[in-house]
Amino acid sequence: MNKKTLVQALKYLDLNFSIIPIVYKQKKPLISWKKYQGKLPTKEEVLSWFKNETPLNLAVITGRVSKLVVIDVDNKDALPDWLKNTETWIAKTSRGYHFYFRINNEYIPTAKLAKGIDLKGEGSYVLLPESLHPSGTTYKWIKFVKKLQEPASFDLVKEKVLEYLRLKENETSEPLSELYKGVEEGRRNVSLTRIAGSLFADGLNDEEVYEILKVINERNIPPLPEKEVKLIVKSISKRRKIFLKEKERIVSIFMQALLKKAKEDQQFAYLMKKAVNSVEFLEHGLPEKDSKFFEKEIGKILFPEIVKAFRGMSRKNLKQENT
Repeated sequence: MNKKTLVQALKYLDLNFSIIPIVYKQKKPLISWKKYQGKLPTKEEVLSWFKNETPLNLAVITGRVSKLVVIDVDNKDALPDWLKNTETWIAKTSRGYHFYFRINNEYIPTAKLAKGIDLKGEGSYVLLPESLHPSGTTYKWIKFVKKLQEPASFDLVKEKVLEYLRLKENETSEPLSELYKGVEEGRRNVSLTRIAGSLFADGLNDEEVYEILKVINERNIPPLPEKEVKLIVKSISKRRKIFLKEKERIVSIFMQALLKKAKEDQQFAYLMKKAVNSVEFLEHGLPEKDSKFFEKEIGKILFPEIVKAFRGMSRKNLKQENT
């Protein structure tokens, strides 16, 4: 098993694919892969990954390092007509397809093009065929692509991809008042998600947001199933609660840091008290000399605390998103 995967890995390396080993039956990298976003692994590094007999999955990092982008279609229903007859390297995934395209040295972002369609560009990776998906499905090349020495040029589909990206940009910049009028198929999820986020930010609860979304959804062409509207409310509500909880935690960390500094430094404590209580400060600010000292000391405290707080927030969010 490993010998076969190693042979494939070396072939991909010859194609200048920046490959990385993946935990078998998973999508998790076996190694830290950040450096391989900027350079190809050496043959020696690849050989070292296969020292023991533990089976591995294999992935390719997309973007400029591999001169490769992949259009990831999640399922057959999401497959657009303009991709159906495209002659390039195509892999069958657990539920859908990966369409491989060569790029030059251009920056292509990783982005969601539409529901069920993702563009895997800079800073992303995809499992390569013969890898085993967590569901038990093995990725496979579709037969006819074996005739092709290289994936097709991205130029073949670039205009279509740009159309999707422009549409997404318009969706996020369109005034909410326009979205309240209803939108057509392909924009409904994004539209209701934006509206839900706005309503939660205004202080409405889950039930109130759901009732408003139900009314707006009836104006969509066609309306989304009620089940999907409920899922949107549930998802945004969960994110909002995480955000508020983390915001409270971060403020608490800042205050603890400031109070600790105040206990250790009398001048800082005096200025902090003056800043909080003084009407003169509220109107005119601290004298320049004191102000510079205060800002400098707060900066020393808050910068590392900000980093610490947001690192914690990222880890916690990732953990909750994966549960």
